[in-house]
Amino acid sequence: MSDLTKYIQKYRQRINLRFALQAIIKALISFLLALHIYFLLWLNMPSQSMALFYANIGIRTCLILVIIYFLLSVYRNFWHNLAVASFLYKKIDFKDDLFQNNLEIAEKEKDIPIVENLC
Repeated sequence: MSDLTKYIQKYRQRINLRFALQAIIKALISFLLALHIYFLLWLNMPSQSMALFYANIGIRTCLILVIIYFLLSVYRNFWHNLAVASFLYKKIDFKDDLFQNNLEIAEKEKDIPIVENLC
């Protein structure tokens, strides 16, 4: 594997890790918020109330759906190597698309020695 591909994959992993950590933090905040809402309901309702039981089920269901939404939205927004290459152009204000072209050629023609030397 070429140095360019290793560099782009390392950069992609860092960006995707940031997205995953954001989703985990959002899920944790949602969990704490749901726990707080249930505790407030528990303080203000009788302990044997059926409304408290149904609120518990409703809060858990909403929490599960919100966490699934966070995880799926992060999975959908994960970057691939070509997106990272185009981001690097914008970051360093590079006019050519050399990184992206090298990645596309390397994915299509893996066994040709000229391609290995270019990448």
